[in-house]
Amino acid sequence: MGHGASYNFQFTNSHFLSLTDRHMRTWLVGDSIFRRAGIHNTQLHGGGECMWDGKPGGHLSYLIGRVRWLLGKAQFPTTIIVHFGTNDILQASLGEIRSCVTESLKTIRQLLPFARIIWSDILFRLGYSLEKKKGAGVRCTKNINQHAHKVCREMLGGNAHIIRYNNVLHPSINNADDDGPIYGFDCTHPSDRGLLILRQQISNALVVFNNNPQIFAYPPGSENLDN
Repeated sequence: MGHGASYNFQFTNSHFLSLTDRHMRTWLVGDSIFRRAGIHNTQLHGGGECMWDGKPGGHLSYLIGRVRWLLGKAQFPTTIIVHFGTNDILQASLGEIRSCVTESLKTIRQLLPFARIIWSDILFRLGYSLEKKKGAGVRCTKNINQHAHKVCREMLGGNAHIIRYNNVLHPSINNADDDGPIYGFDCTHPSDRGLLILRQQISNALVVFNNNPQIFAYPPGSENLDN
């Protein structure tokens, strides 16, 4: 696709990986949230050799081209975590976004038939600049995440999971304690503290899915929550 220069690559140092982790390779492919999350700390317990690949302003339409490009540059992953969709909210119709999610995830399964596919939920924002009706951004985000959950559960032939963040990264708990906000000043991206929480949530999920592959969602049991 020729987008290499605008992306951010970060790898773990294999010297620090456990013997179990050395057999695993995790690609974390997403938008600017993953770009920021991968800059400061690329190693994730349970992820093996991790490669963070973040596209600032990236849309779902970037995903498949990016995965194809990566397949020619790096060893095939044992796990791929997808975090796209944030920049599609309210910029395309709900039907168009849902269709893109479906086709993107199904194409990844075709390209990586043996890899674990993990949908990383789109995070809610503190505000939506394109919102014309109050609550539209939140409703759209919920709908797309729920649709992605259905695709992962029903259309990918197993070995697919989801990671949810509503218990740890949500506007309602932005200033819930004295440790500082979890969202940055732009009201869109997690703060440094929020990014730390995001990485920890992903790491915890990887450990759970490695040890209990039958578990579909992290946190366990959260797939049926309406939030």
